[in-house]
Amino acid sequence: MLLTFFTAFGINELLGQCNFDSCPTDIFIDVPRLSTCDENMPEIFNDTGFDYDDIGTGAFYTEADFTSNTDGTLNTMCDPADNMYGYVDGPIMDSGDCSLWYYRSFERTWEIYDAGGALINSCIQTIFFVDNFPPEILITSSFFLDQDPLEFNITSNECPVRLTWDDPEIGVDIIDNCSVTTEVELVLIDGGQPGDDFSGPTRICYTYKDACDNDVDLLCFEINLSCFTCSGTGQVFEDCGSAPLNCDLEVVNSITSCTPPYDGTPGDNLCGTGVLNNPSFTSFIAGSTDITIEVSPANCTQIVAGNDVFSGVQAQVIDPCNPNNCYSTNTGSTCFVNPFTMNVANLTIGNEYQLVIDGCAGSECDYSINIISAEAFAFDPPDNPMVDPIATNSCDVNDPTNI
Repeated sequence: MLLTFFTAFGINELLGQCNFDSCPTDIFIDVPRLSTCDENMPEIFNDTGFDYDDIGTGAFYTEADFTSNTDGTLNTMCDPADNMYGYVDGPIMDSGDCSLWYYRSFERTWEIYDAGGALINSCIQTIFFVDNFPPEILITSSFFLDQDPLEFNITSNECPVRLTWDDPEIGVDIIDNCSVTTEVELVLIDGGQPGDDFSGPTRICYTYKDACDNDVDLLCFEINLSCFTCSGTGQVFEDCGSAPLNCDLEVVNSITSCTPPYDGTPGDNLCGTGVLNNPSFTSFIAGSTDITIEVSPANCTQIVAGNDVFSGVQAQVIDPCNPNNCYSTNTGSTCFVNPFTMNVANLTIGNEYQLVIDGCAGSECDYSINIISAEAFAFDPPDNPMVDPIATNSCDVNDPTNI
C-alpha cells in the first residue's frame, strides 16, 4: 500500500523536492542561409527562448520563463521562494557529414537548485542545427566571360579550338553555411572543362554540393563559338604574281570571295603602316586616274594577339607586288568589319595595279566588291595600222576585258 502511494505521487513530491515532470523536447533549428552555425546564431534565442551559455554562471531562469518558453513541466513542489533554476549548454558538436540528418548540435542541461544552492534535479534537451541550404555562389557568369578577351563570343579561323579558364575558388567564390568551406565539393562540370577542344556553341555548368548533400548547379556560362567557312564564290589569288590581269574592273564588280586561310606568318608591309597576313590580289589596268571601290566584309573571325583583338579586312590599291606603293586614301593599318569605300587617286592610265584585300592580323572574312566608278582601259586602232593591232598578253583593241 505504501509503495503504491509513493508511486502515485512521486518520491520527490513526498520529500518536498522540486523536480522536472518532463524535460523540454528536442528542438531543430533550420540554419539560415550563410549562417555561422555557432553560438552567435540569433536563431538559438529565437527558437529556444534562451541564449547559448556554455558556462552556466548567471544563466538562471524563473519558473515562468521555463513554462512560457519551453514545453517542459515542473512538479507542484517547485516554489520560486525555495528553488533556483539554471541551465548550461554543452559544446557545439559536428555530426561529421550530415549522415545523421543534422549538421551540428549541442546539449542543454536544465538544472534545479534548492535554496542553499545544491543541485536537486537536472534533465537534458538536445538542440540540432539542420542545414537545408545549398552552397552560396558569390559570382555570376561574368567571372568566366571576363577571363576571355572575346567573352567567349568567338568566330575562329578553324576548329576545334582549345579554350581554357580558371575554376571558381571554393571559400572565396563559393561559400556555404557554417563557414566550413572544405566541405563544399565540386561535383560536376557539364559541357566541358578548361583545356578541352570545342567545335561549336556550348553551355558550361558547374554543380557544387555541401556535406549535407545540398547541391546547386546554377553557375553556368555560354561559349558562343562558330567556325569560319568561306561562302564566297569568287576565285582567290593569294600570289600577287599569279593574279590574272583585267582590263576592266567591272569583271570583279559584285563578286563575293573571302580572304585566304592564314598560315600564321606575317608577310610584307602594307603602305608602311600595316602588314599583309592573308591577302588576295586582283590585277587590273587603269582606265582612269581616279576610281572608287566599295568593299563589304562579313563574318570576320577574331584574332587575339596579346591584349589586342583584331578582326576585319584592310584594303589598298598598290603597284604590282609592291604593297608599299599605295594609292588609296585609307591607310594600310585600318581594319574594317563593315562596308567601306576606297577613294583611289593619281593612277596612270594604262599602267597595271593591284587591288589587295587582306585579313587584319590573319582574320578570315567573306567580302564583296562593288565598283562604284572605274573606266575600262581601251585604245582605238590607228587609221593606218602597220601591224595587226592585237597586243599579246595585253588588252585587245576595243575589247577591254581581254587578258
